[in-house]
Amino acid sequence: MKKGTANLMQGEIARVGALIACEGTDAFPKALMGFINRIVPVDITLVIGFSAGTVPLELFRDFDAHSEREYLKRYARGAYLLDPFYQCTINGTASGLYPIRDIAPDRFFQSEYYASYYNKLPLVDEIGIVQNLSSRWCFVYSMGRTPASGSYSAHEIRQLRRMEPVLSALMVRHWGGTILASDRKEGLRDLNETTSRIYDYAKSLTPRGISPRESQVAALILQGHSNHSIAAALGIALGTVKILRKRLYAKLRISSQNELYHVLFPSVMGAPDTS
Repeated sequence: MKKGTANLMQGEIARVGALIACEGTDAFPKALMGFINRIVPVDITLVIGFSAGTVPLELFRDFDAHSEREYLKRYARGAYLLDPFYQCTINGTASGLYPIRDIAPDRFFQSEYYASYYNKLPLVDEIGIVQNLSSRWCFVYSMGRTPASGSYSAHEIRQLRRMEPVLSALMVRHWGGTILASDRKEGLRDLNETTSRIYDYAKSLTPRGISPRESQVAALILQGHSNHSIAAALGIALGTVKILRKRLYAKLRISSQNELYHVLFPSVMGAPDTS
């Protein structure tokens, strides 16, 4: 082994050792963030526990002032329901490291959720380390990149994958107990809850309201699914999706996905959008 390579390995081992020594202390989140930033640049960090039966349990965040405002204004109030990583975790995705492009709906980057929240942070890319802790709970260590750093390269993703087993083990030791001990309960907030909110809210918009199936379609559109993706998710024909979407737009007196988002997003947030 070349001397330079050996020195790099020794330096990395020393840094891992220092990180292990911090586990279980208040210094660990910042130390972990610093360790990861030596591997790849990360601009926005969020560590959050997800369960289909509770509101997210925030464990750590490191945002700039602008992103912090957008996060508190939208994501924490309910927009997380449309987050691909939330959907990923409640759908039973295996533990591991996932670039957002591998788990997002096929039109996520054209969705109004992306335009109205994700892009406002602004984020251009994201990688999440997903760890399942039980049949109900998991957590995600989200590593966001802004335009200043650009998208993750294939090399950077390989570097993160190389260290993921060590990082995940330490994260589970540090945050796992906190998540599993949480007794916080709220109404179910998966697709069924989103659908229910939309269904109830639509009654205030039109006397007839919209049907449960139309509400499902609306919820999936808000998440960033295309007609083809909706058909696959609901197990119905593409033509049926198109009919349901046409009826949905007619009842709400709208003509575009952009209008649908602005009309129905307050139902996801659980309160009228005053922005």
